[in-house]
Amino acid sequence: MGIARILRCHPFVKGGYDPVPDHFTIFRNKDARDEYRKSMHLK
Repeated sequence: MGIARILRCHPFVKGGYDPVPDHFTIFRNKDARDEYRKSMHLK
């Protein structure tokens, strides 16, 4: 989770509100997660 936050919060990116999530997921949207799981033959 820390690496994902560092990649989003560095001097070369437009800053903004970045709260700590209640539940971590590397994917920000469900469709991307589902597509990844399908491509990796996961449930």
